[in-house]
Amino acid sequence: MVIAELPPIATTATEPQTINFDTVLEPTTELVASVVWTVPAGLTIGTGVYAPTLSPDLRKSTLWLTPPMVAGHHLINAHITTTSSPPREDDYQLGITVV
Repeated sequence: MVIAELPPIATTATEPQTINFDTVLEPTTELVASVVWTVPAGLTIGTGVYAPTLSPDLRKSTLWLTPPMVAGHHLINAHITTTSSPPREDDYQLGITVV
């Protein structure tokens, strides 16, 4: 399920993409315990200081895409595990256009 379309980025940019999971979490009972990002060929996930992070409120994640990137429209996958009991696992896609 595609949950968001991210703003376009340049092929040479290193920019953070913050994704809010509020639309897929239960408002008062769920938080994101972990998120594993998967990107298609042509995109690169940042590492080190540019590695993906979870926000302190555990409702958002920041993903850094780093050059080189291939121009075009791509779908990024977020596999999340929630803090609910039992934990829920789901995959969500985010679209991004690289120009």
